[in-house]
Amino acid sequence: EEIKNYLTQHNITATLHESGLYYNIISEGTGKSIDKCSEVTVNYTGKLANNSVFDGTNDMTFGLNNLINGWRLGLPLIKEGGKIILYIPAYLAYGSDGVPPSIPGNAMTIFEIEVIKVQ
Repeated sequence: EEIKNYLTQHNITATLHESGLYYNIISEGTGKSIDKCSEVTVNYTGKLANNSVFDGTNDMTFGLNNLINGWRLGLPLIKEGGKIILYIPAYLAYGSDGVPPSIPGNAMTIFEIEVIKVQ
């Protein structure tokens, strides 16, 4: 519900994933496909519904299986070189506990992610 309200308020059209995640593919990418075992090098920004940025970096490498469910579900929708915006409900992100003090409990999170490399 919070995500729907956010999208409506900001005139954003996003696609609903069966998991409850919403997303916008900015560019699909043309490189390697991403699967649950991939290591990905990304540039990303994470923010809350009030647009306050809580995280972000460039050229960070992660094992996809070590990330929040929203990323695990969203990143395979694009390929190496692609860019996506994920609107992630709390239950696919940081849950009812959040990550105090930067991410409150039950918070929707928004990630803009550019996939630089897939290994």
